[in-house]
Amino acid sequence: TVSFCEEFLDRVYVAGDTAQPDRLYYSSVPSAGAVSWTSGNGNIDIEPENGAGGITALSKVPGYLLIFKARSMHRWNFNSAFPESLVSIGTPSQESVVKGGGLCAFFSASSWKTRGFYITNGDRPLPISHDRARNIKKWIDAIPQSYEANISGTGTETYFAWSIGDVTVDGIAYTNVVVKWNRIFDQWSVRSYPSEFRVFAHYI
Repeated sequence: TVSFCEEFLDRVYVAGDTAQPDRLYYSSVPSAGAVSWTSGNGNIDIEPENGAGGITALSKVPGYLLIFKARSMHRWNFNSAFPESLVSIGTPSQESVVKGGGLCAFFSASSWKTRGFYITNGDRPLPISHDRARNIKKWIDAIPQSYEANISGTGTETYFAWSIGDVTVDGIAYTNVVVKWNRIFDQWSVRSYPSEFRVFAHYI
């Protein structure tokens, strides 16, 4: 009955239980190649009273498991809990959250002012799409509100990219748009494809 899954420090973490939307469950560490959900396991409720909605995504960076709600982000390192909100910026969906190069990047729609893309190494998220001087902000502002929960991302050591659907910018309609940020050069590019990308995954 859960929707999100992440491995951190040899334990499996899951969330998205509709009956307990604020609850983070974790398994035991592996024994003979298997984890247990009845011995050595546990759970923690992530600020159910903070008004940020239920858990929407899980991710990790070196040293921390990251727990996202629609309007907040939290950290956990198993030895010490950080149940208080790190920041009032969250994400509407698991698909927008991307790991790469020791960083986590994601889309936030927590408010109109904070709406856009962010990166974090476990500290306060830094906005990467709010720079009007480079004209990327107008592409972010053009994302339909109805598409926010469908934004999906992918990333590597050098770039992060997100599928943002159909948008209209400067009076011109574009379909199946992907915005790509090169973290080495701090540069954005915009592309349009014949098909829509809904989910990205790495294959090894």
